[in-house]
This record gives sequence, structure tokens and C-alpha cells, in this order.
Amino acid sequence: MNKALGSHPQWVLIGIYLILGSLWALLIPPFEKPDEIHHFAYVQFVMQERKIPKISADNPVFLRWEVFQPPLYYFGGALVYRIGVLFGLSETNLDAWFPRINTNFLKDNSKANLSFFYHFESLTHPQGSFPYDLILIRLFSLFLGGVTLIFIYKTALLAFRGEIWLAVLTAGIIAFMPQFTFITSSVSNDVLASTLGAISIFQLHRLGKATSGKYYWDYFLLGLVMGLGFMTKNYFFSLLPLVLFSALVFDKNTLLRRFQGLLIFSATLLFVSGWWFLRNFLLYQNVLGNFWEISAFYSSQVAPRSLFSPYFFSHAPIFWISLGESLIGRFGFLHIAMPTIYYKLFLWLLLASLVGIIIYFIRRNRSLIELNPLVFNLLVVFMAITQSIYFNLSVSSAQGRHVFYALSSIGIVFVTGLSSLFSAFWERILSMTGKSPPGVIPSRDPILMILSVLAAINLYALFIVVLPQY
Repeated sequence: MNKALGSHPQWVLIGIYLILGSLWALLIPPFEKPDEIHHFAYVQFVMQERKIPKISADNPVFLRWEVFQPPLYYFGGALVYRIGVLFGLSETNLDAWFPRINTNFLKDNSKANLSFFYHFESLTHPQGSFPYDLILIRLFSLFLGGVTLIFIYKTALLAFRGEIWLAVLTAGIIAFMPQFTFITSSVSNDVLASTLGAISIFQLHRLGKATSGKYYWDYFLLGLVMGLGFMTKNYFFSLLPLVLFSALVFDKNTLLRRFQGLLIFSATLLFVSGWWFLRNFLLYQNVLGNFWEISAFYSSQVAPRSLFSPYFFSHAPIFWISLGESLIGRFGFLHIAMPTIYYKLFLWLLLASLVGIIIYFIRRNRSLIELNPLVFNLLVVFMAITQSIYFNLSVSSAQGRHVFYALSSIGIVFVTGLSSLFSAFWERILSMTGKSPPGVIPSRDPILMILSVLAAINLYALFIVVLPQY
């Protein structure tokens, strides 16, 4: 165990995440995650019909809500689903779940101890027809979550210039964040968006760092991954300006080579995802497929507001509170909350991180080259939040999972700030004792202790906060 921790701690971390995530996937009752039954209906439709559904009032009730989504996640889920069916897995009849909707939940979903559906069976007591096919797709999502963590670790390793334990800490904070295991063990295209977002941000960090023989290959891979991202969620528009930033700041090649690289990126991006936008235009005369502009069916979700609405700016802004709490831990249909002290703790850590970032910028020994990774990741976080604000100008949906595609940068910025604050504090203590600061090298044992506490909080969230509600 110690040898594995010393040489490959990231794999131990991901192994623990997969164990924890499996518990979240297996134990939380079916379809008790945000929009899960609608995403599952999409997967099932693609598996059975082998085509992409269209927005229509004639669609089955559970299919109607997510048919506007790009199809890539559902292609992957349908492939896994088909393999399961070939091995004898039964297909869930979603029509049988409609009468099981808890009408009390629909009247007041602010109360705990209310489930969206009535559950007459469980994984261990499968009376009737327990949806084992749902569990299969949840585990498919969990695998994607593991891939996400691999690239969060690899990106942090680049940002922290090879400091393994800072990279492990960054990936570990994300891995054991209860909301991450909750969402990545559910059927949702936000899971694949987080994976492709992590790979895209990794590729953006790599621009200009590869050998000359791989230079154009890096731009091609970036276009490929972001094209796949557009085939998953429209969030990826917020990353497009950062491609130009990365090419100008990270890439140290000639202007001509950078221009050629951007052309390769653009051509690849359009080749992979251009057909989807063309399809939307031909079907709906709406390139992006914005559901609230296409069909009156979604009118109940539309809540247009200005940027200066109390929704964003008031003594208790709904947007920021909901976004923050659902980023770190709010479950069910956002009606199951962690204890208040949990949110306060993260708020104080966030403020401490912001102080550390300010210290990081004002220290005179920071060169522009050293600041580039932090500046870039701050821009990623800014663009992700801006995208979420823009979306909420039309639809009330301030949910942390909508910025999961930027988790690499969120984690890197958070850890950079905390490590900077700790370094400044430690050096101050040493200077007061008359000792010369040797420089703070990330130590394994304190980081393992932190991650152990986070893993324990993850288990607490599942067994003490969430499961008793059902």
C-alpha cells in the first residue's frame, strides 16, 4: 500500500473513488437523481430505436424533457445498454413508473423525507421489476467519472509543475466531494460533459508544450475533444475564447504555426459537431436547439430576468446560494441538504483560497510564465460561471453540475490559493523564529489526512444525510 501511494497515488485515489461511487450508484433508489428518468428514457430510446429523438409533444412523457440534448452521452449509454440486453438484462418499462410518481413531492418538494417515486423494491429485495438496466448505466457514468479524475490529476500535474501531491490533493478534493460522486453515479449527460471538459482543459494546458512532431496533433486532438463536447452539451461554447488565449499565451511557436494550429482545430471541431447544429437548424430553425425557444412544452421552465435581478443580487441571492451548495453537496432533486456547517466550512475555505490567490499575485518573485497557469484556470472558472449566469437569464437552473466541465480549473484554483496562503503563513512563522524559510514542499501525510477526512464526509453524506430520506 505504501509503495503504491509513493509511486502511483492517483490510481489508489481513483480506486477509492470507484468504490465510493459504486455505493452511491447501487444504494440510492432508482430515478431519485436530477432528471435521471428523463436521461434514462433518452438512452433507452436510442438503444431501442437506433436514432435520435426529435422534440415533439407526441413523445412518451419521460422522454419529452431531455430530447433537445446533444446525443453523444446517450449513444455511449445505449451501446452499453445493448450489450447488457444481449447478455439477458431486462429492459425497464418506464410507463409503469408514471403511476408511481409521488404527488406529495410535486406539491412540495422542499421537504426532506419525500421521494419523487414510490419505491416497492430495492437492489437487495427486488420485488416486481427492479431496474437493473438503470444500475448498468449508472456504472457506465461512474467509469466516465474515473476518466475525469485521471485528467484532472494530469492537468494539475502540469499546472503545479510536477508536484505530485498537490495534483493528488486537487483530484482528491473533486473525487470525494459528495456532489461529484452523487452526479457521476447517475444517468446524466453532465457526466460526459465533465469528462470531455477535463480532457479539453488538459489539452489546452498542453498547447505549445509538445515536441514539434506533435504540434499539429495537439490542435487536432483539442478540436476532436471539444467537438465531442459540443455533441454532449452546449457548455463548451464558453471554452472557445480560451483556445485563442491558450494559443497566444501558452504556445511559444511562430505566429504562422499558431495560425495553422487554430485552423486545424477549427476544421476538426466543425467536422465532428457541425452536423448537429445543421440538423437543429433544418428541424427547428434554431442552430443551438435551445429548448425554450423551440417548443411551448417547455414554457413552464422559462423565467426570463435581467442580470440585475434579485435572483442574482439581493441579501440572499438564489443563484449564488443554489450554485454553491449544489456544487459541493445537495442531493435528491436538490431538496436534500447537508448540515449548514458543511456549507459554512467550504465558504471559509473559499475565502481563504481567495486570500491566498491575492498573495500569489502580489509576491514579487512571480514571473509571468509562473502566473500563466493560474491566470488561465481563473479564466476557465470565470467563463464557466458566466455561461451559467447567461443560461439562468432564461431558465431557473442554478445547479453546480452545470459547471462540472470546469472542475479541473476549479480544483486547481482552489488548491493554488490554499497552498499559497499556507506557504505565506508558514514562512511568516519561520521568519519570526529566526529561521530561513526552506520553501514549502507538499508533504504526503498531511494531504492523505485531508483526503481521509473528505472520504469520511463522503460516506457521511451517503449514509447519514441521503439514504435515511428514503
